[in-house]
Amino acid sequence: MKTQSEESKKYINTNRKKFLRIGIILFALVVSYALNNYSAHFNSISQDMISNYFSFRGADSNIVLITIDKKDFGELGGYPISRKYYALLINRLTALNVKSIGLEIFLSDIDSTRTAFDSELIDAIKKSKHTVLASVIIEDKYGYNSFQLPSPKHKDSSVLTGHVNYIETNGIFVPVKVIRGNFVEVPFAVRLAGKSINDDLIKINFYSKWKEYKKYSFVEFLNMTKESEEHLSILKGKHVIIGVTDSSKSKPAKTPEGVIPGLGLHAQFLDNLINDSYINYGQTVNVTFAMIAILLLLVFIPMKIRFSIIFLFYFLFYVIVSVAIYNLFFIEMNHFILVIAIGMMAVLEIYFTLNQSRHFLSEVPSRN
Repeated sequence: MKTQSEESKKYINTNRKKFLRIGIILFALVVSYALNNYSAHFNSISQDMISNYFSFRGADSNIVLITIDKKDFGELGGYPISRKYYALLINRLTALNVKSIGLEIFLSDIDSTRTAFDSELIDAIKKSKHTVLASVIIEDKYGYNSFQLPSPKHKDSSVLTGHVNYIETNGIFVPVKVIRGNFVEVPFAVRLAGKSINDDLIKINFYSKWKEYKKYSFVEFLNMTKESEEHLSILKGKHVIIGVTDSSKSKPAKTPEGVIPGLGLHAQFLDNLINDSYINYGQTVNVTFAMIAILLLLVFIPMKIRFSIIFLFYFLFYVIVSVAIYNLFFIEMNHFILVIAIGMMAVLEIYFTLNQSRHFLSEVPSRN
């Protein structure tokens, strides 16, 4: 039977452990705030791992890509490709009743040889249901934005355009509305999807992979349409994006799966828009602090099971929740805060275990 003194010691020891656990959690919050730059980078790496290895979604089959590489440039007369080929391609796609066509290549007006077939291209665009050309936002050293619009837009204001700019900062974000005077430009993929977005920034969710999208090379597609219209009937109602995959002629993008052509980035952004699956980063703080609250709650609730076992289950719960909320609700978590808290708690539990073992050994009676 335990004496009153032993009961008192046990009570004091239990409370001491409780306050130390709470202190560790609060200290983890302070550390995370102090190391904010490292926190953002760590969260980006952690989320990349989840999207790369634990994503349960694939590429949307309603998006088809027509790629232009070195071989295509060679067969079509070199770079840049004559715009009569783009006009031909758009006419062929229009005949196949595709839902929308996006030309991710910027059509500049540097010289007259490039713009010689603009009128032919504009005619093809007007005949199509929904064709979007790429525009570019230029920002000078003072932060002022200006637009570079494709030459067909200068000649016919009814031509639809969308900017292909994005911001790389612990993930890839796309500005939704860029305003210059009376002109408002939205992203290329937003214009292509025909949606209205209220957010200022969208963070792209890279759950799909570049290799998963259905692709045709430019020359391959033109040859196929000559040979068999029936084979391409599957394109009816699809979104088709045309873009360059030759790394020397296009800007690559770094994503969780690795470096991919810019065409792949815009395809995945369009995928997000069609399925309303872009990252809901506005809920990150709420979900993270809900997980912290659960951890604090475990400290206060009296349990007969050893806390270290409960703590292990909490860690598994954290991993499952991280994967689940990403796949179901497209919400990321602040992994840095939780990993720091869980790591410090693990060290504390090891200390308690070792200290208890040492105390137990010291109480073993000596033998004569």
